[in-house]
Amino acid sequence: MRLLISDANILIDMEAGALIETLFQLPMQFGIPDLLYYEEIEPHRPSPEDLGLQLMAVSGDFVAYAQQLPAQHNHLLPTKSGRDKPSHNDYLALALAKQEACTLLTGDANLRIIAKKSKSTSWAPSDCCAP
Repeated sequence: MRLLISDANILIDMEAGALIETLFQLPMQFGIPDLLYYEEIEPHRPSPEDLGLQLMAVSGDFVAYAQQLPAQHNHLLPTKSGRDKPSHNDYLALALAKQEACTLLTGDANLRIIAKKSKSTSWAPSDCCAP
């Protein structure tokens, strides 16, 4: 079964539209960085874990990858009203998708821009982390 990594806004939007149960009936598995879940989903909403959401750890190398993304990309992103730049947790979702070599689900236009750019470039732990 195909694994898809979600950022928080996908789950929040699905819940707001009363579609969360329908989402988890699709023939796919859904994962989310555990830190993102504990900070943004768990305190405010019923647990989609019960529906099959996988809480996943982002490895140290990919945390370091996520930490370097704002410096590389934020200055290139267009501004819009509201929150302009992806958050650290958004970048963790992208890093987890890269770690698991799977698709990222996001409603954040700027995060999609960065995901498309990062998809076209290869990455190895040595690219961001000292040995």
